[in-house]
Amino acid sequence: MQILILGMHRSGTSSVTRLVNMMGAYLGAEDDLIGANAENPKGFWERRDVIEINDAILRHFNCEWYDLAAWPHLLPALPDHLIARIKMLVEQLDQHGVWAIKDPRLCQTLPYWLPYLSKPVGVHVHRPPLEIAQSLHTRNHFPQSYGLALWEHSAVGMLNVEKMMPTYHIDYPTLAHVPVSQIFHLHAFLHSHHASLTLPSDEDIVAFIDPRLRREQADNRSGQLSAHQQKTLERDSMISAVSPESLALLTTLAPAMRGLEQSAQLLRHTQDARDRALQTITEHEARLKELFFERDDWHKQAHDFQRQYQECLVTLADQQAINQQLLSQIATLHESANQHEHIVGALNAELTIIKHTRWWKLREMLLKLSKNKTK
Repeated sequence: MQILILGMHRSGTSSVTRLVNMMGAYLGAEDDLIGANAENPKGFWERRDVIEINDAILRHFNCEWYDLAAWPHLLPALPDHLIARIKMLVEQLDQHGVWAIKDPRLCQTLPYWLPYLSKPVGVHVHRPPLEIAQSLHTRNHFPQSYGLALWEHSAVGMLNVEKMMPTYHIDYPTLAHVPVSQIFHLHAFLHSHHASLTLPSDEDIVAFIDPRLRREQADNRSGQLSAHQQKTLERDSMISAVSPESLALLTTLAPAMRGLEQSAQLLRHTQDARDRALQTITEHEARLKELFFERDDWHKQAHDFQRQYQECLVTLADQQAINQQLLSQIATLHESANQHEHIVGALNAELTIIKHTRWWKLREMLLKLSKNKTK
């Protein structure tokens, strides 16, 4: 079983967590926990790693525990590395049987933890909101209105998440004054959900609970609450006023509500996946159209290249025919030149013979005489 102590900062969750630990629920080694100090002299009983993970979740959405303005109403998915940290810590704690964690930030972040918890049970600690606001003013110097706004945000978050698991409600002012009966009923509730825990002795309970540590006290009926805060307080008080027996009966419906919530979450995830798939299909169809256009353009270019290639082949064939004609003409010219050379050779031979005849020599003499007379 996993026991989740829920409550706003300064609402008494530290006392309840220690009492659950006294029953036998595992919190962690001493080095895992934040120690006591002046503002909480009996200890916070909070795990450092739980706070670190929850702070990382808040900062992922640009929030801090004291600044929740940007916290999303519809929780989107977390990055894988944060989910891995949650799963790893839950697996480590599950090795210790019944265990408990407490961190006021769970009022916002618990929906991210629940999918990895096999048997979660909540313990909702109630304290008058004006006492919480006054305590925050004393510790952090927050204006009262700001402290009330933080309480309202956390109260709404807790009331919404309680539908997902069995939850016990305990009133801190009542615990401070009659702790034994309150812890008896809390133990009975946890035992009814199969938690193997031991009820502390009355002496140990009284020794641990010190009413003087409830330093801030206020009246829930104060007119300092806004109308919406008053309605939230009425809803919160109505749930905390239910008897343990009636509450045990009501919480039997929690598994069914959790199943419905998980089904709704699965449906949302399925719808998100469908939307992403449709978006992907639309993008692929658009890209496919682009590819079809590119394919048609490539076909057109290929057709043009084929036509140009055929034209080049025709031109090449024509040029080859012209070249054949030119080669034939060159061969004819070579043959004609050879014939002329043969004729010229024959004429040169005849001329040589003529030059050796008497007639030729007589001609040469007559030409010389004619030139002399002319001179």
